[in-house]
Amino acid sequence: MTPEIFAPGFVSTRMTEGSITFTLDGQECYWTLHPSGFETIMMSKVKDGEWTKPEVAPLTSKYLDGFPSIHPDGSKLYFHSFRPTGDTVNYPARLNIWVVERKNGEWSEPDLVAAPVNGKGNSGCPCVTESGNLYFSRVMPSGAEFMVRSRYIDDQFSELEVLPENVNTSAGNFHGFIVSDESYLIIPRTGRDDLIDDEWEFYISFRNDNDEWSDLKNVGYLIQNADFPMTPSISADGKYFFFQANYPGEWHDSNNKRLSLAEYQKKEIQFPVFGGEDIYWISTDYLRKIESLKYTNIVYGLTETLKEEGIDASIALYRDLKKKYPDFYDFSEPMLNKLGYQLLGGSKIKNAIKVFQLNAEAFPDSWNAYDSLAEAYMNNGDKEKAIQNYKKSLELNPDNNNAIQKLKDLK
Repeated sequence: MTPEIFAPGFVSTRMTEGSITFTLDGQECYWTLHPSGFETIMMSKVKDGEWTKPEVAPLTSKYLDGFPSIHPDGSKLYFHSFRPTGDTVNYPARLNIWVVERKNGEWSEPDLVAAPVNGKGNSGCPCVTESGNLYFSRVMPSGAEFMVRSRYIDDQFSELEVLPENVNTSAGNFHGFIVSDESYLIIPRTGRDDLIDDEWEFYISFRNDNDEWSDLKNVGYLIQNADFPMTPSISADGKYFFFQANYPGEWHDSNNKRLSLAEYQKKEIQFPVFGGEDIYWISTDYLRKIESLKYTNIVYGLTETLKEEGIDASIALYRDLKKKYPDFYDFSEPMLNKLGYQLLGGSKIKNAIKVFQLNAEAFPDSWNAYDSLAEAYMNNGDKEKAIQNYKKSLELNPDNNNAIQKLKDLK
């Protein structure tokens, strides 16, 4: 229920890997490697009970190939590629979707998927479902890139259906992934009010039996705690969510012995501090939990509740969520501090005081919580309570120079 690096030193080597796909039996997998601005497809499969050493998949070419997606029954594998189409009149786009079929246990030569999947505009990031339907991103004549669907009917793909506006919420909709039963999709987004940080983050939309899609919902801070998460995918059995990300590395003061150059190189590949992104995974039970939640970004939820119902309702929501979902949301001291300063900066001083009071209550040993509360009281003209809380902050951290200076000013 928390993200873990997937197959470190084997699949995840900090050479920037992503968009991994498995056969339903879990005996074969393919993923995208991004060496120095390029894309190529890697593979490994179980042989004699062991995974084979990763290698460049034979279906790849000298051209950029990436974003593989295997049909759950293992019969077909779709991917996007910059390889020439051989028909610049009907298929002039640079990026197109290709397919290989399994014949006698081996993949066929890649075939260009016919129109309407490919055409005048770039088509990429394919996802094939149990029914054979294909979801992918398509660049339209307007220049906008939308996530679309082409149903597989009578052994051919039907006309493109652009997914609704509450899924395609911007002009750039790419790297989306649909689970094999088509019950939900995940897509990266930026520039939204409910971002937890300020970069790209994953959002999820659920699809009902009437083919209606829910509004996008942030997948929560446990995933967004990663740096620049991209290229999501779901295992064919629907149990695991994979994504490309760069989590903070761990620094070490010593090794258990003096290492050789070869040992340092091996260690760097397996457990690097700096470098490209790796593949992480987490149970999809985490994603299913999101469907019933009104808010997944706690700062956004508290802010919206404050606007609609007032500060007391917002604080009540915080207490309720902390009791019911202690491991899902960010209940850290910096989170409440951030919300308090948002209110303070918006001249909502009394509301900020209540948030800072809540933070001091939740983190009674945090000098920073009392320092912030003191600042809010000072802005509200309550000199006595400002002094009281700056003193408390200084008791907890005698090196808090800000509190020392403020107490001099207030006295």
